[in-house]
Amino acid sequence: MNPPSSKADPSKANEPIIISPNLEENLEQIRKLTAGSPDFIIRRYTVGMDNPCPAAMVYLSSMVNLDTVNQLVLGSVMGCSERAQDADIDSVEQVFRQLQEHALTMGNIRIHSKWGQTMTGLLSGDTLIFLQGCNRIISCSTPGGPERSISEPTTQSNIRGPKEGFVESL
Repeated sequence: MNPPSSKADPSKANEPIIISPNLEENLEQIRKLTAGSPDFIIRRYTVGMDNPCPAAMVYLSSMVNLDTVNQLVLGSVMGCSERAQDADIDSVEQVFRQLQEHALTMGNIRIHSKWGQTMTGLLSGDTLIFLQGCNRIISCSTPGGPERSISEPTTQSNIRGPKEGFVESL
């Protein structure tokens, strides 16, 4: 009988890490992968009325358009709670499907089940929606690049016009 190896199994090194159905484990994984950076915002809420489902929204504050996140994503998710009561939704899968198909008004929505895809989207300006009990996430495209563009300093005066007009001859 061979003694157990002290090294990790190399066959498992390339396996993708799967999203957990446990919300707290997923949020801890985000904190670990981002080294606890305060730029990654986690907003907790519940979805559904009769049997509320804990959920969380995660985004990188410097890479998203906050108006899009607040109005379209969060507004749609909160509206899903009201529709869930009317439609008698009672399972996490039904809440997930309701969010994916009807609630989110975003044009570019992707579903991820592996951490590699998830982190790539998060670092590209996506907003992630996690549900307790669901091993998939909804990724909404919410990039906000124009707010981070280079602009002229407001404390420096600029004179515009032809260079010849500003030359003084003595």
